[in-house]
Amino acid sequence: QEPSILVFDEAHNIDDVCIESMSVKLNRQKLDQSTGNLTRLNGEIEKMKREDAGRLQEEYRRLVEGLQQAGQIDAQVAERLQSPVLPDDLVNEVIPGNIRRAEHFIALLKRVVTFLKRYLLVDKAQCE
Repeated sequence: QEPSILVFDEAHNIDDVCIESMSVKLNRQKLDQSTGNLTRLNGEIEKMKREDAGRLQEEYRRLVEGLQQAGQIDAQVAERLQSPVLPDDLVNEVIPGNIRRAEHFIALLKRVVTFLKRYLLVDKAQCE
């Protein structure tokens, strides 16, 4: 008996399958969950900022102590350097790169969720 090849020609459905696989059905419950998730994520970002600020201050303190122990600075200079005025951007930076502020990104996502919640209240959909 000869080998057989069986072909299922469903290519005419490929558009629908792709659209369905990349679609999300939103409802009020999912949007409320999104709001809660964004609030928790914002809390985590604030926690990271506090921890990073503490680590940065500790590292700076060790740097000043190391300079003093190595004889690079005297006690008076070390005393003045113990309370530096660090720029807020340096202390608050959590996410480097193009997204400079995580809280800006969270705020944008919150606005999108708010828009979608309002959009669900509309009786008649309009193309915008």
